[in-house]
Order: sequence, then C-alpha cells, then structure tokens
Amino acid sequence: MPKHSITALVRIPFVYPWAGGVSVSPDGAHAALAWNKSGQWEIWLAPLAGGRPKKITGGAESKHAPLFSPDGRALAYLQDHDGDEKYDVFIYDLATGATRNAMPDTPDALLDRYSWSPDSRHVALTANRGGRFAVHTLDTHTGQLRRLTDHSYSDLEPAWSPDGEWIAFSAITAGQDTGLFIIPAEGGAARRVADVFGPLDAHTPRWSPGGAQLAFVGRPHGNADIGVMEASTGNIRWVANEKWDEENPAWLPDGRSLAYTINRDGNVSLVVVDLKKGRRHRAAIEAGYHEAPLFAPDGSLLTVFQSARRPADLWRLDRVGGQWAQITQSLPRSVKPTDFVMPRVMRWKAPDGLAISGMCFQPKGKAARRPALLNVHGGPSWQFMNVWSPLVQTWVSEGWAVLCPNYRGSTGYGKAFQTANRFALGQADIADIVAGAGALVRKGLARPDRIGITGGSYGGYMTMIGLAKYPDRFAVGSAIVPFLNWFTEFETEREDLRYWDLQNMGDPVADAARYRESSPIFFLDRIAAPVQMIAGANDPRCPAAETQQAVDELTRLGKAHEALIFPDEGHGFLKLTNKLTAYRRQLKFLRKYLLP
Repeated sequence: MPKHSITALVRIPFVYPWAGGVSVSPDGAHAALAWNKSGQWEIWLAPLAGGRPKKITGGAESKHAPLFSPDGRALAYLQDHDGDEKYDVFIYDLATGATRNAMPDTPDALLDRYSWSPDSRHVALTANRGGRFAVHTLDTHTGQLRRLTDHSYSDLEPAWSPDGEWIAFSAITAGQDTGLFIIPAEGGAARRVADVFGPLDAHTPRWSPGGAQLAFVGRPHGNADIGVMEASTGNIRWVANEKWDEENPAWLPDGRSLAYTINRDGNVSLVVVDLKKGRRHRAAIEAGYHEAPLFAPDGSLLTVFQSARRPADLWRLDRVGGQWAQITQSLPRSVKPTDFVMPRVMRWKAPDGLAISGMCFQPKGKAARRPALLNVHGGPSWQFMNVWSPLVQTWVSEGWAVLCPNYRGSTGYGKAFQTANRFALGQADIADIVAGAGALVRKGLARPDRIGITGGSYGGYMTMIGLAKYPDRFAVGSAIVPFLNWFTEFETEREDLRYWDLQNMGDPVADAARYRESSPIFFLDRIAAPVQMIAGANDPRCPAAETQQAVDELTRLGKAHEALIFPDEGHGFLKLTNKLTAYRRQLKFLRKYLLP
C-alpha cells in the first residue's frame, strides 16, 4: 500500500458520523452537518441538489449537533469550551446569519441529543442541573430552563412529539438497561413504555411525522430490534427480522415506511421497510458503516457513510433512480480509497471458552510474523466497526498487523454478550483481549516479542490494566485519555457515569476488593513495558488527574514512561494541532519499541 504520512492522514477531514451529526432543512434544500474540513469542527450547510457546502460558523471552539427548527428559520447547534462538555445551545438565524447563545454562562453539562418544539420556540434537552441528568425545556428566547423529570434515573435523548403535547425520552435504569418514557410537555407524570411482559429495555425514540406512532430500538429477544408503538393504544409491533442488531429508526415523510441499520459483524448497512406491506429494500454504498439515516422531504435517503478506506461523508440515495450521490468530499484527490487496507473479521476463544471476534488489519503482501498492535475501543459498551481510522492505516503502513478486538462488553452481538463483563470489568474483558494477542501469534501473524497495546478512554484503561496484569505479553503500551483508579474515578466523575459504575462495577465501599483488583494504579510495580499516556486537562469522563497519579507512581518506581496532558482538550482531541502533536508522539513512541 502507498505510505502516507501520519500528518497527511490525520489532516483528512470527516463528517461527524453519529446520530445528531446531520439535519435536513424543512424545505429539503440543505443538510446541516458538523465537519472538520477547515481543521476545526464547524457547522456547514450542504445543498442537497448539488453544489459546494458553505461553512456558517467560526471561532476557536468546536461545534456539533446541528438541528433545523421546524419553521426553517433557525439552526441550533451545541458548543462547549475546550472539550469540557458543558454545552450551550446556540441559535443561528438562517436569514441574517446572526448567531446568539440561547443559554449563556450555564454550569450545566448537556447530552448531545435534543429536540425542537413544533412552535420553534423551545428545545427539549437533558441537563445535569441539580446533579442528575433530567429532561428540561429551554425557552430559546429567554434562556429559561424548566425541569420536567425528577426520578432516580439519568435521562437521555428527548424527542418532542409533532403535536407538541408529549416528549419521549430514554433513561439509564438498571445494569445496562435503558427505559423508554413519555411525559407531557407541560409537565406531569412520566410513564414507561411496556408490553405484556413488562417495562421494555428500549431507547432511541422517533415520532412518526404525524405523531400517531413512536418508533424505537428495543430488545425483546436479546438483540436490538425496531419497535413501533401506536401512541393512542400503546400497542407495539416489532418490524425488524434478523439475528443481528438493528438500530437507528428513521421515518419516511409519508409515515408509512421506516429506515433502520443492520450491524453484521461491524459492517452496518441500511434497510427500508414498508410497514403495511412488509416489503424490505436493502441499501448500501459498499462494505462499511452507514450511520444516522434520515429522509429529505422528497423521500430521498441520507446517511453518513465511512469505511476503512473512506472517511465519513454525507451521501444521498435518490428514491426514484436508486443511485447514490456523495454530498461532501473529504478524501483529497491525491489519496485513493485503494491506498488503504480493509479489515477482515478474526475470531478466537477467551480463556473461559466465550467466542470473541475483532477487526484484523494486515499489511498487504504475504502473511508473516511481524510486529502487531492491539487497538482497544472505549465504552466499554461500544464496538470497533469497519470505519475510517487514520491511525490504524498508519500502523498498517508501518508493516504492523493491527487487531481491534470486540471483547465481552462490546455492543453488536446481543445483550448477553454486552453485559458479560458486568462486575468483571478489568478482569474478564482484558483476558479476552490478551487471548486475541495469542491468536495473532498462533496464526503466524505476529511476533510474540513485538506486540503492543493502545486504546482511548476505556481502551486506555484496558491498556493500563493489560500492561500491569500481563507484563510478559506486551512490548509497549500507549494509553489515550485513560483512567487507572476506580476509587478516584468514581469520586470525580459525572453523575450519569457514576450511576453506570454502581450498576456494573458495584459500590466502592461494599465492593472495595473488586475496585482495587481492577485498578491498575495498585499494580504499576508489575509493569515491564514502556508506557505512554496522553490526556486532556478538561476531561469530565477520565480526568487528567488519573494520568497524573500514574506519572507520579511510575516515576517513584523508576519505570520507563512518558506523558502528555493538553491544557485545552477534554475527552479526546478536537483541535487539529493537538491531534497532530499527540499522534506523532504516539507513533514515535510505538516505533521505538515495536520495530525489531
């Protein structure tokens, strides 16, 4: 494969791919999207009929989650400060270009899914004012926040009904379950969506265009499925029909059909189903990851698509001709998709016999024992899919095999697999990952003395626990925004994260032994490999103090290490100059210890 520098690859922009990244104007003329084409995350307007996208925001801070108002006069988006996740809602006037902060100087953290009211005056959002994430409504003219929910759960993704009467939302309930709720928009008691067997484990509410139905993602049989509830009766039917997880429902404008995604081993495609006739139409650009499907008023289907050889871009499927058109162009003309390696699914057994899989990238040419790198995803309720990763492609171009394991706790393989690491965090899951390293050796793909480990967030934690608990397995480790001490992490993290820890790790007092055994900070004396840590000073999820704890202890122990903490970043690196600094440093560090 042609070797592109890490600088060139990291500079390649991409459209923010996850839900909340794209919105379509009510007249169907434009899509609003978050794109870092300028090197900074800004909001862009892309003409759907063709033409050059236009950047409409500027300034030093990152923006995302654009959302057109129902009357088509305004565009909302979120902006925080240096990655602190204390977002404000900004309103952009589409006629004048004027921008105003609708909730200035708030101390609140917001989650990135929100919803306009049908009258285009209010926004429903989740804010942690009062300590717990609850559904609020924001008057975008006065800045007044009004709290609607007050229960023991942390609320997520509110969706305002088209008639303005109701707000549907989900909430973290027990374990890794989520409940789906509906509450009057003017206030009152929230009711949980249930079927004949009781309350559902469900999320992602999507009202039909007329509001008569509510689509959502549920788990009636363990895998994610698409449910449709009649708002007047509460009756539910399940419309998806595969063993794989099916998510991201989106309504056609006529309300008669739904689109959704199917995740088959990390390749995610689209399906459009006629709810009355049951007919299904599959759609895919090619193997990869289709995300955030939504429809324009004319019925054309939009999606953000990416793969290991294409950065995330907005695409449009014409409903009449059935042809895909690429709306944004992120890949430079000098770089070809064929320059990059596509992954294959690799499978192995965990020590207890559980089947584990992951995405394996091999340098082109004859298979040979070579240096290898385990790239561990965060979450842990997440999944490495067939996605664009300039880092992975850089490592492969170095001649290294790269394995991205989907260890127990990952999504995409059913609820039982997702919860299989509950109360075994930092123990069973790292064993799955280390078993993947062994599989690389057995298959003749990796040198046993040249295997490294890296990852971000929970993947950074996995890196540190792997180095501490399996010191003979790894030659080097690089942890991005890690945490290392379950006790201090629990004390300093946000309420929603702390609640998840209580449900999946236990209580730090009652379960102190488990907390200690799973905290790499107490086992750094066992580390044999050089370790690198890179963090952001404003990180509300894995505070930089976690990295500093490790630096102090590794220094005391005389262990080989290096660390970098960015003063103007949070949980991940948004600024291009910081990303370049971080990943150049990381590549230099990995090269030093992986190359023979």
